[in-house]
Amino acid sequence: MDPRVNIFISWSGEKSRMIAESLKNWLPLILDSLNLWLSSRDLPEGKRWAQEVFSRLEKYKFGILLLTPTTMNSPWVLFLC
Repeated sequence: MDPRVNIFISWSGEKSRMIAESLKNWLPLILDSLNLWLSSRDLPEGKRWAQEVFSRLEKYKFGILLLTPTTMNSPWVLFLC
């Protein structure tokens, strides 16, 4: 059994993506028991993105949702909630 905590990092828009990628780099320096999944880095090439995202959302119990004033009304925010 993997003792690491799986966390899905969700972002929409350039500013959120930059913050998400910074978190992906920084959080493991603070807590080594994290398994962070970020689509911009961890989505395998050639994979169907929707299937991969749904699979991760089903498996992971925790998530970080990055919102900015620009993306608050994004349809993707409602899609993941």
